[in-house]
Amino acid sequence: MALPNIYRQNNKGFTLIEILVVMAILAAIIGFGLLISFDAYKSYSFSAEKNNLITILQKARNQSLDNINQTRHGVHFQASPLTYVLFECPSTNPQCTAYAPSSKDVTIDVSYAVSITDPVPLPFDIVFDQLNGNCVTSNCTTKPLNITLSSAGKFHTISINSEGRIDW
Repeated sequence: MALPNIYRQNNKGFTLIEILVVMAILAAIIGFGLLISFDAYKSYSFSAEKNNLITILQKARNQSLDNINQTRHGVHFQASPLTYVLFECPSTNPQCTAYAPSSKDVTIDVSYAVSITDPVPLPFDIVFDQLNGNCVTSNCTTKPLNITLSSAGKFHTISINSEGRIDW
């Protein structure tokens, strides 16, 4: 004898439990993926900021080595907000050892939330001598100057010795 339609089991489709389990698995995979991608983005941003600072230091040293406008060139580090200023010594004082504001300055804003933990306090300058690229500011003539960038538990040190060599 055949059962009426209301008592027959319909095996088409998914049960509510199956759908909830699949949704939970997908949510876990997506959450894990977002966590990893966000960490990768932070690492990339920190690395990009480090490379930006190294490029600015190398540009200042290269301009001094090339004797652009027969003056020294350097980088000035300003606090609150942290910015780097690529500068050229004024023509009235081509042998300067510290930053003097001028219209030729190039100010670079920090694009990622980093801080300079060494040397402290900010502001400080790094000036390179023309033609030989030696560091002529007092903070790097006797021992290497270490600039430590930090952000969210990550640290990176850039070292500048008295000959102007930039190590990272």
